[in-house]
Amino acid sequence: MKDHQPIKDAIESGSAERLEELLKDDPTLVKAHIVWGPNGKNICPALHYCCDVVFRKLCTQGQALALAETLLENGADIHESFAKSGDTLLISAASLGAELIGLRFVELGADVHAQGLFGATALHWSAFMGLPKLAAALIEAGAPTDLVDKNYGSTPLQWAKHAWTEGCNGFHDKVPECAKLLGGSVEE
Repeated sequence: MKDHQPIKDAIESGSAERLEELLKDDPTLVKAHIVWGPNGKNICPALHYCCDVVFRKLCTQGQALALAETLLENGADIHESFAKSGDTLLISAASLGAELIGLRFVELGADVHAQGLFGATALHWSAFMGLPKLAAALIEAGAPTDLVDKNYGSTPLQWAKHAWTEGCNGFHDKVPECAKLLGGSVEE
C-alpha cells in the first residue's frame, strides 16, 4: 500500500503548495484515500479530507478551498462514490461545515438531490450546520426543500430548528438565516 502520509500532512497543514508538489511528483496521489482517526478507523478520499480539516479546525475555509482546488485541477472527481451510507462529497462538505468547498462542488454540478446517511441531503446538513450561503446555492440549484429524511422524518427546515434548540457543531448563529431561506423560522 502506498504511503499517503505526505498528502495527509499537506492537507492538515493547509499547504496547497506542498500538495501541488506532491501531485507533480506522483499524479496518482490525487486518488489517495487518507487513513486517520483512532486506530486508523476513518478512510476517505483526499477531497473529503479537505472538509474534515475544516471541521477539526486544522485549516481555514480558504485554505481548505485552495487544497480542494489543487486536487480538482489535478483530476480529483467530485462525483467519486466512497461511502456505504450514500454520502457524496457535497454532503460531506455540508455536514462538516466546509461551506466554501460545498459552494465549489455546487458550481461544478454536484448532485444536489443525493441522499446519504439518514436519507439526508446536503441541504439538510447545510441547515443544521448554519451554512446559509451553501443553503442558498443548493436551493438555487434545485435541491428539494420539503424532502423528509428517512431517520428523523424531518425536512431541512426542521433540521435547522433542531440545530437551533439543541445546538450544532457548526455556526449556530447562522442557523436562523438558513431557516429563513427555507421559508420558516427557528422560533416556530
